Amino acid sequence: MKKVANLTVVLLLVMLVLIVGCNGNKDKQDTPALLPDTSGLVIEIPVAGLKLDAKEFNEILTVTGILEAKFRSLLSSETGGRVISWDAEIGDLLEAGDIILQ
Repeated sequence: MKKVANLTVVLLLVMLVLIVGCNGNKDKQDTPALLPDTSGLVIEIPVAGLKLDAKEFNEILTVTGILEAKFRSLLSSETGGRVISWDAEIGDLLEAGDIILQ
């Protein structure tokens, strides 16, 4: 019972501190940050620009990545029988004509 009372007192104190700390002064206006006086100071920074125009892109682009299908399809054989070997796993790179099952 004493532990519950102590825990209750601690929780009430924590809540009181949070409420008082979050109260803040609501009438206080946000003040802008003060910057040092730089009147008369001129800094020149060289800048280069380039005008871009839209044009057709006909070059070959080679990238590395993973191609994932948007939809899955059911794979079935034309004839029934037993599977002798399973030659491809999930994530394997395949090309057209590769044997997946025998």
